[in-house]
Amino acid sequence: MTTFDQDDGKQYGEYQDDDPQGDGLVRIQWRHGDKKNKSAGFFFLAKEGTPDGFVPGTAWTAHEEYFESTDKTVNGWKAEQLPMAIICARSQPYIRGAQGAQPVWLDSWPKDSADSIAMHCDVLLIADGLQELGVVKWATNGSTVAFAIIGRADPKRDPQGGILHRIREEVLQAADVAAKIAYRKKKKLYWLFWVTIATERDPKGQIVYTPTKGPMVTIPRVQLPPTIDRAWLVENFVGQGTATYGEEMRSQYDAWRLTKQGNEPVTPTAGGRNVPQAIEEDLPF
Repeated sequence: MTTFDQDDGKQYGEYQDDDPQGDGLVRIQWRHGDKKNKSAGFFFLAKEGTPDGFVPGTAWTAHEEYFESTDKTVNGWKAEQLPMAIICARSQPYIRGAQGAQPVWLDSWPKDSADSIAMHCDVLLIADGLQELGVVKWATNGSTVAFAIIGRADPKRDPQGGILHRIREEVLQAADVAAKIAYRKKKKLYWLFWVTIATERDPKGQIVYTPTKGPMVTIPRVQLPPTIDRAWLVENFVGQGTATYGEEMRSQYDAWRLTKQGNEPVTPTAGGRNVPQAIEEDLPF
C-alpha cells in the first residue's frame, strides 16, 4: 500500500461505535488564545509528562504555560498548527464537582442539562513531531472544545460539524470516491491522512474568539481546502508504515475507547490503562 487507494480495505477491522479516561498515555491539551494579546489557541505538551531527554520535532517550540487553577507555570512546548493522524476518540458527560471534588460521571448527555453538566473528550492520535512517543492523547474537560471534536453538523450552531465529522464527510468520503472502493468512511479510518488542527479563523484570516459563560475561547478546527482532490489525498496520505501502525493501535485501544468512567473510588495503577483520573479544570467552562 504505497498510496491511499492501493488496497481493498480487508486489512481494516470492524469496531463497535460507542463512546470515556486514565491510561498512562502522554497527554497534550488545547490552550485558548487571549483576545487582549491577539494570540491564537495552541496545543501544549508539558515537559514533565515526557521521557527524560525527549525533544519534540519542528512543529513544536519551547513554551512556559501558566495554569490558573493550580497557580503554577509549567515548562514544555507549544504548537499553534499541529498535523496529526487521529486513531479514534471517546467522550463522556459529567457533573462538575466543587473545586477539588471528584466529578460525577454520566452514561449519556441528559435532555435537560444544567450548567454543571460538561463533556470530557479524549482523542488518541499520532502527532507530528511526537512520533517518537507513539500514540498520544489529546484530552479536554471543556464542552466547547469537546463538541468541536465530536459534534455533528448543526445548521444553527456549527454548520460544518466537528473535527471528526469533517474528516469523515470530506476527507474519507473523497478518498472513497477517488479510489472507487468505499470503506474508509464507513470504517472511520481517520489515521490514513494527516490533517492539521489550528485556531478557528474568519474568511479574512482573523482569529475567532468565541464567547462562553466564562472567558472567550479559541476553538480548534481542522484545516481543509474547499475541495479535496486526488492530489491532496496523495500528498497527505500517511504512508504504508503509519497506516499499518494506525490499524494496530486502533485494534489495541478498542477497549480503551469503549470504557466508561465510573463513580467508584479507584486507586490509580502506575502505567495502567483505563484508570479513572481526577478531572483537572484546564479549560474555563
